[in-house]
Amino acid sequence: MYILYFHRLSLNVAKSIFCDAVDKFAANALAEATNPSRPLVNMEVLNNPTLNKKHFGHGSLHFTDEKAMEIFMAKIKAEPMMFGTETVMFSLDKPAGMMESHSGQSSSSTSGVTSNSSGNSSPQSSTTSSPRSKSRPDVSSAPGRPNRHVMNLNRVKGHQFEKREARPPNIKYLRKLHHRLSILGQHLRLETLEFGILRNWNFSVEYSRSLIDETGYFIFEDDEKSLRIDIGGSHQDSTQPSVAIAIQTIEYVALGTDSGKRYMFLSLSQNPHFELGNIARPITGNGRVDARRSRDRLSALDERHARIAPYTSRWIKLTFHVDSPAPNVEICKMAGLGEPAVDPPLSFSKLDMYSPQNIAAVENWIQGGSLDWEVAFQVEALFRNGVLVPTEIMAIKPIIEALTKESKDRAADALRTFIAELQGAGVRKNFNDFENKNVVDEFNAHLLRIAQAMPLERIGVSKSDFMCYHVKITPTAVHLTGPLEEQSNRVIRRYPGYETHFIRVAFTDEADEKTRFDYEVDTMAFTQKRVGQFLKNHILLCDRRYELLGYSQSGFRENACFYIAPFEWEGQTIDGEYIRQSLGNFDRVIDSPSRYGARMSQAFSATTPSIVLKESEIKQIPELERSRKRLFSDGCATISRELAKDVWDSMSKGLPENRQASHQKNEQPPSAFQIRIGGWSLEISRAD
Repeated sequence: MYILYFHRLSLNVAKSIFCDAVDKFAANALAEATNPSRPLVNMEVLNNPTLNKKHFGHGSLHFTDEKAMEIFMAKIKAEPMMFGTETVMFSLDKPAGMMESHSGQSSSSTSGVTSNSSGNSSPQSSTTSSPRSKSRPDVSSAPGRPNRHVMNLNRVKGHQFEKREARPPNIKYLRKLHHRLSILGQHLRLETLEFGILRNWNFSVEYSRSLIDETGYFIFEDDEKSLRIDIGGSHQDSTQPSVAIAIQTIEYVALGTDSGKRYMFLSLSQNPHFELGNIARPITGNGRVDARRSRDRLSALDERHARIAPYTSRWIKLTFHVDSPAPNVEICKMAGLGEPAVDPPLSFSKLDMYSPQNIAAVENWIQGGSLDWEVAFQVEALFRNGVLVPTEIMAIKPIIEALTKESKDRAADALRTFIAELQGAGVRKNFNDFENKNVVDEFNAHLLRIAQAMPLERIGVSKSDFMCYHVKITPTAVHLTGPLEEQSNRVIRRYPGYETHFIRVAFTDEADEKTRFDYEVDTMAFTQKRVGQFLKNHILLCDRRYELLGYSQSGFRENACFYIAPFEWEGQTIDGEYIRQSLGNFDRVIDSPSRYGARMSQAFSATTPSIVLKESEIKQIPELERSRKRLFSDGCATISRELAKDVWDSMSKGLPENRQASHQKNEQPPSAFQIRIGGWSLEISRAD
C-alpha cells in the first residue's frame, strides 16, 4: 500500500465532495494506464460538524500501485486541485502538523483540534488557558449556540493573521497565455496601408501609403483591447506614426487575396486614433516612466491624409508583405475580432472621390453665398458628415437650387430629413456603387414622398426656446447637426431674428465621448493644439465666420460653448467682443479666469423670460448679519403675490398655443421662483 498525504483542505468542503473530486481527477490521470486502481480516501470528519467546519482539513490517499501514485502526483503538479480560492496540498511525507489519530477526541473539541491540525496555533487558541478563562464557561460549547470564538476584552495584541504559502501557479492557464502571446505577439509586416469609402461591396481607395521602403507592422496590443499599425521608425527618421484601433469599434473583418496579395479589410464604427511616437527618445530603463506621454495625438498621418481623413478613416485595407505571415480565422478569434469573412465579394478601385478638385467644387458652392444659410448648412452637413461623396452632392445641386427658389424652408427640411433617412436610426441606404444617377433618383423619390405625405402641423416653439444649430468637433473631423429646439438665454433673446448667427459648438472625442486620459499619450498637448485653434481663430461655416462668444456652466462641463457670426444691429456691429463688454463690469475678477468665466457664464445660462421690472419696483432690504461673518438670507428674497401672478401669466403666454391649453384659467402661481436679475442669481418666495 502506497500512501499520499494531503492537507490544507478547506474545512467547509464535505468529505463526499472531496472524494468525488479525487475520483474524477484520478480517472483523468489514469485514463491511459492499464488496469488503473483508484485511490482510497482516508479522512476523519467531526462528530458534530457545522456549516464551516466539517473535518480536520487533512488526510491521506492509499494506492495499491506505485506507478499509479506517481502518475497522480505528476498530474496534480500540472493542474492543482482547488476548492474556491484554496489549493489542496499533496506530499509523500506526513506534514508536521498532522495528528496521528483523532479517535480520542470528543465531539465538542472542534476549534481546538482544527487549530492544532492547521499548524498555526495563536495565543488565543492555545490549549493552556489562564485561571481567569477556566472560571468562565465555554460559550462555544453551550447547547443551541453556534461555534464561535470567545471575545477577550483584555487582549492587547491585534489579530494574528494566518500566514499562507504562495499559491502555486496555474500551469494550464500559463501555457494557454504563452500560446496566445506566441501567436498574437508577432509583428506582421505590411506592404500597403489604404483608407477609403465602401459602397455596395465596392471599396474606393482614397489614400494609399506604401510601406516597403518605410517599414510598417500590424500589431496586436498587449492590453487585448486594441490593434496598432506602426509606420516607419528608423535611424534615419526616428518619428513613428501609428494608427490605434479599439477592438470594440470593429464592426466587420474580412480576409482574402487581391491580385495574389493577402489583405485584411476592417470596417469601424468610428474613426481610429492617429498617434506619433519617437523611437529615439531618451530612456531611463524604467518601462512605466519611459512610456509616460511617449506618443502624441494627431488629426491625420500626414498632409495628404489630412484632406480625406475626416471622411474615409472608418474603412481600412491592409496588404501584408510577401515574406510575412498574415492573420487567419484562428488569430482573429483569439484576438477577439469575431468570425471574419473569408474571400468576400469585395472589389477595389481608385476613384478619387475626395480629390482636391471635387472637394473644392463643393466648398465653393457652399461658401459662395448663392444659397440661403439654412439650406447651405444642410448641404454642408451632407458633405462633412460623409453622407454623400462630393460628386453625388454636385449631382443633386440643380434640384436643391430649384427647390430653394420655391421655398427655402421646404428645401432645408427636405435635406435634413434626407440626411436622417440615409444615416439615421442606425440604418443606411445602400446605393449602387458610386453612380450619381442613383443618388439623384433617390433624392427625387424622397421629395415625392414628402409631397404626398400628410402635412403635419409644426410644433410651436415657445418664446424661451430657439432652433439651435450644432457643431461637433472631434480629433479628426467636424460634424454638423440640427436645428434642434433649445432653451435660449438673455443674450440670444436680445437679438430676435438673428438666432442662426449663434451656434453651439461641442468638443468631443470620437463617437461623442469625452477625451479620456491615456498614460502613454500626451492628450494635453493635442487638446491645446486641436481645440485651441478653434477657440483662438474662427469656424468657417457656409459663408459665415463664427468666433467664440461664451459658455454656460452646464455647457462648460460638457466641453460646449456658444459661437457668434458678426452681424449688423441698429447700426452697430455685433460680435463676441461687443456682447462680452455689454454684459457688465468685471474689473474686480478680470485677473481670475475661473471667476471671470463664472460671472460671465450667468448671461449664457438657459432661462425663461417673464416681465421687465423698473428700478423703483425693486425694494432693497438690509441683510441680517451676525458679527459680520454670517448672512442669514444670502441668495434669497421675497416677491409679492400680485407680482408672482404677473410673472406666471407672462411665462404661460410665452408657451406655444398647443401647450397653453394645459394651464387652467386663474391658476395659482408657484410659491417660489429661481430668477436672474441684474447679474444676480437668487431664489424668491411668495410673501403671502
